[in-house]
Amino acid sequence: MTIPGCSKGLRHQPDKEFKPEERNHSWNAVHVQGEWRFIDCTWGSGYLDADGKYQRQFDEFWFLTDPEMFCYDHFPAHADWQLLDKPIDIDEFNKRPSLTGKSRELGFQLISHPEPVVIFENEVTIKFSTETYPLSNITADLRNEAREEVSRYRCMRRIDVSTFEVRVVPPKVGEYLLVLYGKAKDYRHAKFRKLVQYTLRCESVYDKPVIFPDHKKAWGPEPSYAELGFADSIQSMSVFKCTESEMQVKLEQTKPVTVVAELKSADDMKLELDGYTMITAEEKSKIINIRFPSIGYFRLDVYAEGASEKYEYAALFLIENTGKPTTTKFPKFNPDGVSKHACMIIEPKNYEIPANTKVTFKLRSQNSKNVMVGRPTEESHGQRMHSLGELKKAGHVFTVEVTTPKAGEPVYVSGTAAPPNIFWSRLYEYITV
Repeated sequence: MTIPGCSKGLRHQPDKEFKPEERNHSWNAVHVQGEWRFIDCTWGSGYLDADGKYQRQFDEFWFLTDPEMFCYDHFPAHADWQLLDKPIDIDEFNKRPSLTGKSRELGFQLISHPEPVVIFENEVTIKFSTETYPLSNITADLRNEAREEVSRYRCMRRIDVSTFEVRVVPPKVGEYLLVLYGKAKDYRHAKFRKLVQYTLRCESVYDKPVIFPDHKKAWGPEPSYAELGFADSIQSMSVFKCTESEMQVKLEQTKPVTVVAELKSADDMKLELDGYTMITAEEKSKIINIRFPSIGYFRLDVYAEGASEKYEYAALFLIENTGKPTTTKFPKFNPDGVSKHACMIIEPKNYEIPANTKVTFKLRSQNSKNVMVGRPTEESHGQRMHSLGELKKAGHVFTVEVTTPKAGEPVYVSGTAAPPNIFWSRLYEYITV
């Protein structure tokens, strides 16, 4: 049978309301093994990608589709061809969001806003999940009335393994188009596919615009977090708020792989804020110590030692700092050395230390055998260390008081671990001022 009616096709706007007599599409119904099922060859031949370009691709979902799923987008001219026990009317059809075949296939569920048009003041947060297949990640495209991209005013975050939310804080009153995309757990090969779209009508805005750091995917861990040695507790980590000038992010691990982190401000995503992060290590975790040179939003990129590459992307975190900023930097550190020694500097925690002064160095390490404070010296056989003092061990804590060299001299904290790591490894670096 050929079924005429109306459908929420590729160019459908969420606020478009169909009339009962309207016709813009047709599809087929076939009788197979005693049951009627729907076929839409047009929709099953391709899709729109994240850039709005049509991609020709067979989609099995639109062949022999269940009526309960089909009625989200297709409204037949005759109610009998809904094939539903309780047919819906045109008003209910208009209120239903336009879900794609991919979103239905994934078991897409709208948790917070079930209708396609959302009216709000200042900001809105849309929450959703997938029940059948977990998403590896999402992205969201936000455009203003002129269809200009304004995605810096939306924030995407992972809530748990299957739940995400998108927060939108528009800069101006008006109408916006929000399109959500997702890809399934096969993260290395799956493409972002359209899930649903909204018309957002903002009736008031904050006095000061909220601009989020650039992010193409949701804040949170990569799907490969377990392969990179992180525990499941990282799944609930995505967005942080700091009310002080310094904070810590603790990442529990299932294996002691090396971790590095880069801090970037919302103003410049290409520039790493060098010296404002420091990694300390425990036997089953890594701790990222963070200081903030200003108030506002920051992006924290986390990498971990992987099998195929030296470092692989592990997580992307958003941090909002409302505390007192500081320009005091952490000591420089050797990520591999810190990881192997499972060490944590207790003092001093600033890169600059006073020259020609007695300074106490204290370090906690679970794997170090010997720890020394020294400064580099050039000799005929290459780089050597001039010892300023060896740290005395009491349990897992090493301590020594040394007199620092003149201003402008580097000072190193180095250690040897238990076999097979018997060579001296630089752990932390300071500069005298």
